[in-house]
Amino acid sequence: MHSDDYILSLTNTFFIYHLYKSGLVTINSIYEQSRRQSIFFSFFYPEIAQNYQDSRLTNDSVLESIKKSVISGGYTYEDNDIESILDKFVELRSKGENPNPIALSIRNDNVEQLQTLLSQTNTPFNQKVKYSLFERFIFINEEKIDLAPTLIEYAAFFGSIETFKFLYQNVDTFPE
Repeated sequence: MHSDDYILSLTNTFFIYHLYKSGLVTINSIYEQSRRQSIFFSFFYPEIAQNYQDSRLTNDSVLESIKKSVISGGYTYEDNDIESILDKFVELRSKGENPNPIALSIRNDNVEQLQTLLSQTNTPFNQKVKYSLFERFIFINEEKIDLAPTLIEYAAFFGSIETFKFLYQNVDTFPE
């Protein structure tokens, strides 16, 4: 077992990413971990694809998942522009934020933008925040939609007082 294998037992990919960027975790250990936990493979796809071209793990389904992650943030690309998609993926991954425009407006406590987005998209006030591969805070990033935070819970987590007040005035029922 490599010395960085203990660190890889953690599940926060954003944290592992920064350890990797600092040279404290090797791509070999990340690759081995990705064989056990698919989230690592998706998150570190650019590095794994570059260093392990012959790996059976580097397939089109993972690339499609990455495209969906980038597109879910409101970014559009031509289907065959893989380089631009991967560049945007790396940019979003390094920020560690859910790129969904509604989530970003809450995170930035921008009530005007939130109001505009909710009305333009006809999004209900009790909407749940969808999972994002890029979100660094794992306890507010849930793949199971019934466990995902509501918009008002998201606002409370980030201390977004103005958006919290706005949602408080408009939400019908409050989460437990």
